[in-house]
Amino acid sequence: MAAAAEELHREFLGAFVDRVHQPDELLVVLAFSGRGARRHWLLSCDARWPRSHETRRRRNNPPNPPAFCMLLRKYLEGSRLVEVEQVRFDRILRLTFRRGDETCILVHEVMGRHSNLLLLGADQKILGAVKLVSPDQTRVRPVAPGLAYHEPPGERPDPRGLSRMDLEVLFREQEVRTPERLTRSLSGWGTFPAREVFLEVEARMAGDRAEPDLQDLPNPPDVAASLAESVHRRMERVRQGNFAPHVLLDEHGRARGIWAFASHQPGWTDGRVFPGISAACDAYFAELEETHARETLRKSLVGALERALRTTELQRSEAQGFLDRLAQNELLRIQGELVAAHAGQIERGAERVELPNWYDPSGGALSIALDPELSARENADRFFQRYRRGVAGAEAALDRVPELEARIAELERELAEAQVAEHRRLEELWEDARRRGLFREVSTRGKDRSEGGSEFPTGVRVKRFTMGNWEIVWGENATSNDYLTMRWARPGDLWLHARAITGAHVIVRGVETLDRLPPEVLREAARRAAAHSEGRHSAVVAVDYTFRRYVRKPKGSAPGAVTYVREKTLHIDPRSGQ
Repeated sequence: MAAAAEELHREFLGAFVDRVHQPDELLVVLAFSGRGARRHWLLSCDARWPRSHETRRRRNNPPNPPAFCMLLRKYLEGSRLVEVEQVRFDRILRLTFRRGDETCILVHEVMGRHSNLLLLGADQKILGAVKLVSPDQTRVRPVAPGLAYHEPPGERPDPRGLSRMDLEVLFREQEVRTPERLTRSLSGWGTFPAREVFLEVEARMAGDRAEPDLQDLPNPPDVAASLAESVHRRMERVRQGNFAPHVLLDEHGRARGIWAFASHQPGWTDGRVFPGISAACDAYFAELEETHARETLRKSLVGALERALRTTELQRSEAQGFLDRLAQNELLRIQGELVAAHAGQIERGAERVELPNWYDPSGGALSIALDPELSARENADRFFQRYRRGVAGAEAALDRVPELEARIAELERELAEAQVAEHRRLEELWEDARRRGLFREVSTRGKDRSEGGSEFPTGVRVKRFTMGNWEIVWGENATSNDYLTMRWARPGDLWLHARAITGAHVIVRGVETLDRLPPEVLREAARRAAAHSEGRHSAVVAVDYTFRRYVRKPKGSAPGAVTYVREKTLHIDPRSGQ
């Protein structure tokens, strides 16, 4: 954060905001002009990748900006950046903007799942935030318009204002012997930089020892002084803006993190050096997001292939069972013939009979179990039916078993390839699996919520289908459609329905803007709407789609009856999706 604040101060101070974008619910991008070419600064509150840096990557923006984006545009566009502050040397960035006599402040708190971006007025009262937290949710630090802003709690001293002697006294008083104790002594010092200075100190004390012991470091005065000297030297580089940003790699050569300096810790190597922290962040997080998207796609594909493989193996086992039971089938035929021949001698209600076996060369008898609820003739017919079914199954299995074995081999090959395929090939495999219908449709039948059941009440039946990170849901009847659309779906969910004919309501969760939705997901959702409508047997079905916020239920109308506006239409084949 110190490196980002220094870069922002050096490169952006005095520039004015000419546009504000919010490509994602938790991501804001400020476009700056006035100091050369237009440049963009990113502020992310995503718990997975919270960060603040300049970005050169282009992102799609929603056609309808979120409310917080509109608020930022109202207060920030046309204002100049006049101050950049890193609060308490912590993960808090405070940006002050001025437009004429108006002043407002943007505070970016980069704190994992508690990350937030807040807009404050000159009076330090909250105007808005990416994540609002009402007083009902917390008494400690609510975040809502009109409330006074309070910084996240923090009592550790800011190391930027401490001299080398101050640091030495502090470390001696607090008996700093481990990296963990160091992190609790200074604001903004995490375990990673603490381990760096401990490595320096131990190397200085123990020469070239390969793996210094960080946990049992003694604390005589010279060690406290050595620690203070190492920390002070680091902080001096921070004060001077003398950074050397690196993307760090693990022992396998994979990018694992970003550090503002070179690292000397075991298990980490300096992979790539960048001219600034923003360039390092932009490259690292682009790779991280691409890897996340690829692995999500891989997980979906591997799961579908594994399910298909298990199903095919069960089918092969079933078919092989028909072949394995050929000898039993012959016994069923013999039992049927013997019972039919002696039907007049068998009393109704008998559970077992002993009959002479004509097919036994020794002339022995055959004990046959009967159903006491059936007559002798009905028992014989049942033996013959089971015999014919077994013979037919065995005949079909003769051709089916080789086919299923070939299918199993093919799925095993695809599964092995999917587990190692690169992104482009992975997408090809995923699309091929989708065309073949390998992705599971999960039927969700409602249970009583009081019994700890599903999110749907009793009587509501829906089906789910996943494509990568996207979930497609539709109702199985009018009541389910009504509940799904009017009570379960959110305003930003996409809603689809076959035009002017009876059919399922289809919901795609969390779309918010069409720019975010991959075309193949939209077409698959439209195909589901067409396939679960009265036009399912037609060559082409018109499917309307709009956001749930534009769908209304007329007062007094039947379940599933709705009206909608701002729709668009896809013409789609219910079978192929083309």
